[in-house]
Amino acid sequence: MSKHVSVLISLLLLTALVLSLCPLAAAEEGEVIRIRTAEELIELARECSLDTWSNGKKVVLENDLSLSTVDFASIPIFNGEFDGGGHTIYDLNLSSAQSPCGFFLETGKDADVHDLNLSGTVATIGDDSVVGGLVGVNRGLLAGCTFSGEVSATRVVGGLAGRNEAGGVITACTSSGSVRGLSQTGGIVGENVGAVIDSVNRAFVNTESVDPTLRFDTIDTSSILNFIRSLRTDNAGITTDTGGIAGFSTGFIERCQNAGAVGYLHLGYNVGGIVGRSNGYVKSCVNDSDIYGRRDVGGIVGQAEPLTKILEAANALSGISYRLYALNQSLNDAAADARTASSQLAERFDNLTYFLAPVGDAVNALDVTDPDTFYYLQTVIADCVYNMTNEVAAIGQGVDGNAWILMDDVDEINGNLTALSGTAIQTIDSLVNSDTSGDILVDDSTDNEDDGYTYGKTTRCDNNGSINGDSNVGGIVGSLSVESELDPESDLSTLTGNRFSQNRLSVYAVVIGCVNRGSVTAKRECAGGIAGKMDLGTAANCASYGPVVLEDGDYAGGICGLLYGTVKNSCAKCSLSGKRYIGGVVGNGYDAEHGNEDDRSSLVSGCYTLVELRENPQFAGAISGGGAGLYENNYFVPADYAGLDRFACR
Repeated sequence: MSKHVSVLISLLLLTALVLSLCPLAAAEEGEVIRIRTAEELIELARECSLDTWSNGKKVVLENDLSLSTVDFASIPIFNGEFDGGGHTIYDLNLSSAQSPCGFFLETGKDADVHDLNLSGTVATIGDDSVVGGLVGVNRGLLAGCTFSGEVSATRVVGGLAGRNEAGGVITACTSSGSVRGLSQTGGIVGENVGAVIDSVNRAFVNTESVDPTLRFDTIDTSSILNFIRSLRTDNAGITTDTGGIAGFSTGFIERCQNAGAVGYLHLGYNVGGIVGRSNGYVKSCVNDSDIYGRRDVGGIVGQAEPLTKILEAANALSGISYRLYALNQSLNDAAADARTASSQLAERFDNLTYFLAPVGDAVNALDVTDPDTFYYLQTVIADCVYNMTNEVAAIGQGVDGNAWILMDDVDEINGNLTALSGTAIQTIDSLVNSDTSGDILVDDSTDNEDDGYTYGKTTRCDNNGSINGDSNVGGIVGSLSVESELDPESDLSTLTGNRFSQNRLSVYAVVIGCVNRGSVTAKRECAGGIAGKMDLGTAANCASYGPVVLEDGDYAGGICGLLYGTVKNSCAKCSLSGKRYIGGVVGNGYDAEHGNEDDRSSLVSGCYTLVELRENPQFAGAISGGGAGLYENNYFVPADYAGLDRFACR
């Protein structure tokens, strides 16, 4: 070999060695960065301290990694694509006092983190908040990611993410292990303003003080009750807003499942199998585990708060972002199916994305200080819906018998178009035309699932777990009410008086098409197969089959314990136990004050019951234990009790 060739080979080998030692130094936008070692991951974290460095870059994890022998301290901010390739990063250990905190501290709106598995501990110290196993604050897309291990902090704590911002999407993610926090603690996310879809929680959330296999009557609760009393004057020591998927949500949660125990026995406020407290949208979710708490405890939602016209712009806009995401997903699914049917149909489906693109651009251009940008968005959405509807109609006519599967795709696209239009109208009206003066407007009577409203709604959810608490305990929601931030022992049970005199509120809180099959047990008051207590709102088209047990106190019902709102077209087939005000539909209702035009009586309409009333309660009936409220067109199978407090009424 000649001397020149030897020198050339030596230079090439030296260059390769230098590049392997410094793989990220020359990375440009659009370049693929491959991570093979823990040291390369640490170098990536160092580069990402500059908030713009990751823009447009793709990072690929090429094998499993262990962080046990290196000092890894989070990736500060990431705004590119991180492809985990299904690999796992083990031995994550973050214990500093930083906030936010997680494997990523923050992800930007253009971030796409997918197929990444993490295992380890994120247990920050001090007065910390906004902590997640994968990311502290998410503004982009997390897809197909998992976290297994322990996550603990003070507030806004999630197994995957601490906070999911408006526009952030978490889809097909899983959490397992344990998650602990005092406020806004969730198995997937602590606080959700964006969308959480198709995700599963298997982690135990705030369960250290309870063995989920034990029964109430086998535990000496005196020390726990003394502890509660000692904290009555200091709410900082009490857990609030705990959920299997999210602690607190003003955004969207759809097709999620909770399979991990949630809550302490007799401790905690606003505890839910899916979300602790919500005034957002919860749809097609399932809880399969046992839920424990003190007050406002539900199989799906602990406390369901109403939608009001006073919405933060970011929260309202997350509705449009979610609908755009859902529509885009249905278009992608349809296009994939169409390719198996015919090339012509595939081309037609691909064309639909052309009409959707301007809507995304208009959303990104919104300025909350400029009403013209909202009116422009309204015009763009109207054009999009018109064009896509015509195109979908044409596609529907072109589907032959050999491509019948596409009809389901067309139906789904139509549904998402309708929802997008309705959500846009609601959002624009809330942000541009809202009247913040005058009296309170209450409008909570709807039972239509597809009315365009997305906030304040819990729909098509199932509970199969056992729900246990002290007050306001329900198979689907613990209570429909307005939260009192000053005292978690009480809710704002009315929407009149000086508390809201300066605001005009359009109240909207509904539970629609939900089914409870689990047992519901309340120690003190207000137990219901669907809702423990409804200070407002509507429950419609719901069914409950699990036993409802009230150990002491008043108000147990097959659908709702104590009703101030409306129950419509629902049924109960279950056993009921309690001492006072026990009813097949409701324990009791509410009579409006005479002479007060703004006050309304509760309403039970179109309901059916086949119930067994045990323990010979005082004030009991197959429809209602008491006679307060309005009742119409309700039916029951006669047993030992008549309709209203032993009286059968026409």
